[in-house]
Amino acid sequence: MTEQAYVVGNLNIDVIIGNFNDWPEMGSEVTGDFFDFRYAGAAGNSAIALNKLGFDTHVISAIGSDEMGENFVRTLEKTGIDLSKCKVGPGKTGISIGITTKKDERTFFTFLGNLSNLNNDFFFEKIKNIHRSWIIICGFNLISAFQEERFVDIVELMKSNENRILFDPGWPPDGWTERETKQVLQIAKLSDWFVPNLKEALAISQKTSLDDSLNFFKKRGVHSCIVKLGKGGAQGFVDTDNVSTHAFYFGDIKDTVGAGDMFNAALLKGISLGWKNVEAVKFATFYASLGITKIGEHRYSTFGEAYRKFQEKTQNANKD
Repeated sequence: MTEQAYVVGNLNIDVIIGNFNDWPEMGSEVTGDFFDFRYAGAAGNSAIALNKLGFDTHVISAIGSDEMGENFVRTLEKTGIDLSKCKVGPGKTGISIGITTKKDERTFFTFLGNLSNLNNDFFFEKIKNIHRSWIIICGFNLISAFQEERFVDIVELMKSNENRILFDPGWPPDGWTERETKQVLQIAKLSDWFVPNLKEALAISQKTSLDDSLNFFKKRGVHSCIVKLGKGGAQGFVDTDNVSTHAFYFGDIKDTVGAGDMFNAALLKGISLGWKNVEAVKFATFYASLGITKIGEHRYSTFGEAYRKFQEKTQNANKD
């Protein structure tokens, strides 16, 4: 039986332009050498990856009643991703313009559109009957309902229904206020896996080193924290086990946007197969490392393709 996975978060159009040497001066104009247009957002990237990895995938989010919203439904549903739990209209579909540099840095300019109309009554109705499934929560940084106290009750409901939760916080547009930090820690404690990147982990914990940040989360009752380190791989803990892995190299990096979402989906895949924690984290890092060397829909490998390459890569490394 195919396992059910739900992504709760932000669907939006992604317009990615790069790769610039550096930021231009205000009022000037520069040209890039890379462009992509995607029906994605963090929820879309996660859903596509989960679907490719073999999950029966559903998304709980919002899109507009405009032409882009209609195209969103057509594009994702033709791959087998279910959007029936999404709120449609009124208003426009959200859009993010991502600017990347040759230093692998990224900045997003985002219009929320219909995402700004989401509330916790909506999330409660869509989540209350989900049982024994895998759930990714993303878009905390963009969806204001996630930052309200009631959303903690909804996450508790997810847990009581025997769901397993992965939480990726993102970076709030206004930075980490005391209120948002407190909320993130509450959700992280309830989640089975908390997966910030390094910048997010340091900001939330208000620490200056990865080790100190991980110790902070342990002391705050977080069950499992895996910090995504980009070229540095990943490091963290699951219960009392420390886990770390290096990144993998497959050639020139073409697009890093969505790498964290691919990592999240692949981590759940490894865990769902009953792998040891270190193997699941290693596969997640591998899957993201492979994806960033490709463009468009080719970034998402099927599980069969990825696992075959993963075995080859790890076996060759063991021989060396």
